[in-house]
Amino acid sequence: STIENNRITGSGSGGGIYFSGNLLTIDASTVSGNAINTSTIGTGGGIQTSAPLNIINSTVSGNAVNGGTFAASCNGGIGTSNQSVLIRNSTITGNRVAHGSAGGLDAVLVADGSPSVTIYNTIVAGNFVGTGPSTTANDINGTVDAAASFNNLIGTGDGGLSAVNDNQVGVIGPGLGTLQDNGGPTLTCAVLPGSLAINGGDKDWISGVDYDQRGPL
Repeated sequence: STIENNRITGSGSGGGIYFSGNLLTIDASTVSGNAINTSTIGTGGGIQTSAPLNIINSTVSGNAVNGGTFAASCNGGIGTSNQSVLIRNSTITGNRVAHGSAGGLDAVLVADGSPSVTIYNTIVAGNFVGTGPSTTANDINGTVDAAASFNNLIGTGDGGLSAVNDNQVGVIGPGLGTLQDNGGPTLTCAVLPGSLAINGGDKDWISGVDYDQRGPL
């Protein structure tokens, strides 16, 4: 599926998707170009969920919260509300929040370890804070379960991840192309020659996934 170019004007949450059910699963899909245009507070320019979230083989790019005032949980790409989050084989890039904590992912890990935010084979980089064309990078707000997250390429605001479990952290330039038609039914951000993401994943984390987001080409 493609969820694109939706708008909230005024305070609100979830410019593209707002979900409060039992479990939100996004698979082989693109969430792009959605925005909250606000003079107060908005969070989750692309996705906001108050339920557990599972993202597989998907792209979240070009979403934004424009205007508004600072809020610790204000987030341009994905906002979560203390729910378990699992992201596999996905790309979160090019999202922006004008005033807030992170352009990419609001990752909250409750102190007792449950629920948790776990990421595998995923790029969270190239997201920004500040009114465009500001290039102040900030990719993750909150904490990711570092012991359970593997083979990721992360920019700034690393969520507590470090260069263990084959994670690459502090990568300001992820080496991704713009969101475009790279084959398949949805738009994607291609990995460019020289990107640190090349050969950075691990097949152990693609169980049950036969193709990348583009499907069989």
